[in-house]
Amino acid sequence: MLGFLKRVITWPWGKSRYLAGYDLQGNKFYEHPGRAALSGRTRRTVEYRKRLSHAEYVYEQRNLPVQWQAWLSRLRETPPSLEELQNERLRITQLRENVAQIEERERAASALAAPAQAPKEAPAVGSSAPQAPPQPRPQPATNRGDPVAQEAELRRKREEMNKSPLTGFRPMDPRLDEPVSWQPGATRRRGGTSPS
Repeated sequence: MLGFLKRVITWPWGKSRYLAGYDLQGNKFYEHPGRAALSGRTRRTVEYRKRLSHAEYVYEQRNLPVQWQAWLSRLRETPPSLEELQNERLRITQLRENVAQIEERERAASALAAPAQAPKEAPAVGSSAPQAPPQPRPQPATNRGDPVAQEAELRRKREEMNKSPLTGFRPMDPRLDEPVSWQPGATRRRGGTSPS
C-alpha cells in the first residue's frame, strides 16, 4: 500500500532523483526533477561518500572537483566524465611536480649566489658602539631617453629597497597638507539649451 502511495505522489514527475555521476573520491551527484522539472530546471545535489555535511567536508579540507562544482552551479550543462576528472588530476600532479622542480632550481641558484656575497657582521647586542647612520648614495644623473641608464637606475633603486624599505621614504612636505579654498565650477548641460 505504501509503495502504491509513493508512486501516486511521484507519478507526474517520475523518479525522485537520477544519478548524474561520481567523482574520483566516491561522491555521488544527483539530479532531482521534482516539481521544478515542469519549469525546465532541476535541482542538483551531492551525496558525500562518508555521509558528511558540507561544512564537515570542507573542514576536512576536501574540495569537490571544479568540473562538478560548475555542474552543480549550472555553469556546465553536462556532468563531467571520469576520464575528464582523471585527466585533470594527472594535469594537477604534473603541475605540482613542475613547480617543485622550479622551486628547487631557484633554491640552488640562490644558494650559489649567497656565498659570493660577503657575510655582514652583526653588532653584539650588549655593545655600546655608536652606529653611524647610513650615508645616502649620490644620485647619478640619468638621461631620460637612455633605456640602459633607466634600467640601471631602476635596478639600483630595487637593491636599495631590498636592503631597507624605509630608505626611499620621504616625509610629506607639511606645506602641501594645508587646506585651501575650493569653488566648484559651473557644469554645462549636454544636449539642450541653457535654462535662461
